[in-house]
Amino acid sequence: MGLRFRKSVRLCKGVRLNFSNSGVSATIGGRGASVNVGKRGVYQNFSIPGTGISYRTKLAGGSSAPRNAQRAVSSGGVASPRIPAAVRQWQEYTGRENPSASFSVDEYGEILFHDECGNLITDQCLISIISKTPAFRERKAELQRLRQNAGAATVEQDRERMRGVLDVYKSSPVVSDRSVFESRLVGLSPKEYELLPFSEAAPDLGQLQYEVSREADAAISTLAFWKRRRMKNEYFNSHIEQRYYERKQAWEYRKNKFEREQIERKRQLDRRYYDEYLAEKRKVERALSGDSSYIEDEVAHWFEACVLPLSIDAQYEYRGDCRTLLVDLDLPEIEDLPQEKLVQLKSGIVKSKAKTQKELRNEYVQCVFGFCVLVLTSLLSISPAINSMVLSAYTQRPDKNGDIVDDYIVSMRVPRDRMCGLRVADFDPKVLCLGFEARCKMTQTGIFKTIVPFDA
Repeated sequence: MGLRFRKSVRLCKGVRLNFSNSGVSATIGGRGASVNVGKRGVYQNFSIPGTGISYRTKLAGGSSAPRNAQRAVSSGGVASPRIPAAVRQWQEYTGRENPSASFSVDEYGEILFHDECGNLITDQCLISIISKTPAFRERKAELQRLRQNAGAATVEQDRERMRGVLDVYKSSPVVSDRSVFESRLVGLSPKEYELLPFSEAAPDLGQLQYEVSREADAAISTLAFWKRRRMKNEYFNSHIEQRYYERKQAWEYRKNKFEREQIERKRQLDRRYYDEYLAEKRKVERALSGDSSYIEDEVAHWFEACVLPLSIDAQYEYRGDCRTLLVDLDLPEIEDLPQEKLVQLKSGIVKSKAKTQKELRNEYVQCVFGFCVLVLTSLLSISPAINSMVLSAYTQRPDKNGDIVDDYIVSMRVPRDRMCGLRVADFDPKVLCLGFEARCKMTQTGIFKTIVPFDA
């Protein structure tokens, strides 16, 4: 402990002179209220005698340097730099001297904190401390830009998935008339496999002569230089003919083998191509003739192979006497639609928000008519013999007794000539469907009422 010195001398009533290691000061006043004047400035003191309660305030003067810095300078030392509060909190919380963390942004715009080993930090108290460090503040603007971009991309992906449901009709084929099928039949012909040429070049005699000559140079080593030329010529003449014959024989063997394989491959593929040609020719002929079994098989195949964002089912029948295809389409329910959507807040964070009933009903209307258009165009494209189509769509809903029943909500008669050549992607599916002879009762708020469907 250092030596301390303090002494007070009373000059007169109410005035004292104070001596200490830090210098000389004067106190004017008595108990309860006084003024102290010294090199640190002028201070006014108030107290309530006997209670221990006092109040001290600075009036003027003195050095503005921090007390600890003054002490360090007065003792001949150098003032230590100020440690930010967040760094001190890190040191106290983790027991480590320097804050070490990295930052990233996830797809929902949330800032992720990682320790020096790359592990995710989930301690909210520690995250709060890191958020106040200089390193985080330096990257804050960049992280904000990243979270805005990441959040916007996530919201757009969510909207794109929803567009896949609402715009399903835009993948509808263009319905062709009979002349297109007839032209396809005339243009059919079996493919033929083209033989590939053998790509390996025949042995080069000149190249072989060079190789054997180099071999002779390496093989003949004699001090009798007058014999060297004769010996090299003998070596060359004894090897060149046999070597060329062997190489030519090996090349011809590979060439003949390749050509035999090509002929066999052509025979197999030409047969397969011809079978495919016959199958396609038979398919177009059956489509032109309106073969009932063919049409119903193709309808079944389409429903089995079709990949849709929401599942549908159907019952169907082709009536050849009136050339009408009847389809009862089991639609998705409104509950099958996504009930929430992603929205981006001003901060960049993405949150899930429940859709309003109005939004859900509008989306369901678009979904119902979009699926109807896709089914109409796809099935009418099977055969030009289908002169008309009756499409009725139903959904499952509870009745008055709470039992789940099939409720028909849309039914339409569609003549083929009204659909031929039509690019349905350019139309509103609801307007397109209701433009035919249709039965549909729908409120202004998008609620479908039960209807009686068309018969053939």
